[in-house]
Amino acid sequence: MITGNNININNSDQVLYSSIFPFTGLNIEFKSIFNFIVNIFKSIFNFIVNIFKPVTINYPKELLAEQHYGIAITILIMCISIMMLFFSFAFNVFILLFSPSPLMGRKIINYFNNKYIRAYLNINFRVVIIELFIISFLIFYFFYKICCALIFLITHNFIVN
Repeated sequence: MITGNNININNSDQVLYSSIFPFTGLNIEFKSIFNFIVNIFKSIFNFIVNIFKPVTINYPKELLAEQHYGIAITILIMCISIMMLFFSFAFNVFILLFSPSPLMGRKIINYFNNKYIRAYLNINFRVVIIELFIISFLIFYFFYKICCALIFLITHNFIVN
């Protein structure tokens, strides 16, 4: 019921309003919460931008160009080695899935009757578990080094005239 400039809410309207917005008793200002979240994202963005801000160098541009070339070659070699390590990791996981444990379903060892092949497979399954840890560590290490190299390339840029 609207009378003049004042708005009067009936009981049925109040019940509907309180069921749609159950926290009407709380004085929540969504605009301030939104501004707070935006300020957090701005500060995170400014922090990241400061990391990638170009750095001044005190040595010749030719040396910087050679560093860029060397780092690019190193990144290429690391990417190729990560691909090979990933395929080796996937192969080892496949072997581990068919290991001679009772939890893994079919066993690859049951396909062979020769005791030397079975002994080799038993040793190989134990080595695969160690390899999985080493390969996963190397993959993460190479990704870390690639990130460090890319940060160097981004921050130490040069303009060729």
